[in-house]
Amino acid sequence: MYEQAILQYERWAWPEPVAAIDAASVEEFLAYFRESWTKHQPSQLEGTVRAALRQLLKMLGRPIKRSVWCPQSSHMVALYDAYMADVAGLGESTRRYRRREAGNLLNALVSEGQTGLWSLSPSEVRDYVRERVEGLKPKSVGVISVAIRSFLRYGHLCGHCGPELARSVPGAASSCTRRLPKAFDPEVLRQLPASFDLTRATGQRDYAMCRVLMDLGIRTDEAARLQLDDIDWHRGTVTVPAGKSGRSNTLPLPSMTGEAIVAYLRGGRPRTQSRALFVHHRSRSGYPVTAATVRAALRAAFRRIGLPDSLSQVHRLRHSVATRLLETGTPLKSIADVLGHLSYDTTAGYLSVDVGRLRKVAMPWPENMS
Repeated sequence: MYEQAILQYERWAWPEPVAAIDAASVEEFLAYFRESWTKHQPSQLEGTVRAALRQLLKMLGRPIKRSVWCPQSSHMVALYDAYMADVAGLGESTRRYRRREAGNLLNALVSEGQTGLWSLSPSEVRDYVRERVEGLKPKSVGVISVAIRSFLRYGHLCGHCGPELARSVPGAASSCTRRLPKAFDPEVLRQLPASFDLTRATGQRDYAMCRVLMDLGIRTDEAARLQLDDIDWHRGTVTVPAGKSGRSNTLPLPSMTGEAIVAYLRGGRPRTQSRALFVHHRSRSGYPVTAATVRAALRAAFRRIGLPDSLSQVHRLRHSVATRLLETGTPLKSIADVLGHLSYDTTAGYLSVDVGRLRKVAMPWPENMS
């Protein structure tokens, strides 16, 4: 039960569950737990969830003292969340951890009775951020710094503080060289679809999810949110729901992907009123799957074909689609359209110099030249 509780927190706190967990985030998650899970789980499980997360905090060596959310902090964070959703167009996962960092900052530095962010100095913000990210990896440092800087810029936009607070947030040190997105070897992509047990209903579902990711190059959360009405069987297209870019995307439906979906709908999908394409089969049967369900199914397939955990990133399937399009001479604009990128600069990362490929096409140096 402790393991299940921590897995639920991990899904809620994605993408930085370990870096973000503290006493305040535990209380925020418990509030979410009470609102979202009591319909399907007994309310007495809240005590188990609280105990599991506090035990995790103790193992991580972090303080267990419970944070108190003052009304001023809650109101300001709510306004900030509305700004991120309505103006910036950010997704729920991004808004979740930015809300958490904004609340942590206010609760740690703004005392009750003070006039919001005007009471803070750049040195206080700088010291808080350095203490907050101490011991974390550069990627986690970057995520937290960006979240805090974004909140302080919002505060300056609304007249709650000056611009110097956002400028005082230290950034994360980054490498000068940009690593290329790694794609799976063709042999891995050949073995992966064959690793699913198509005699079982869950195997048919997981195989269909695998084909969607392999052939369309969409993200796991987009695959989880696909609806039956998103597929136009007459035109042979699938409309990917709005995700990280904030807009939907219509893609051609490959024949193998369509056949896998049809096989699942006819022989594997349980009877349910839900219009979600992929649903749960055991616990919460008939309810839509989540991105965590999609990732778990693919990671299990990676283990079955003997792929090490260090190479089992599900997002690499998306990189594999981009690499395959690039190798076939597909224009940059078309690749950006398939991946749903708003900026060509994001897609241009796939066109960086790959020394390994250059070695294959490099001409030998003439020996008779001095």
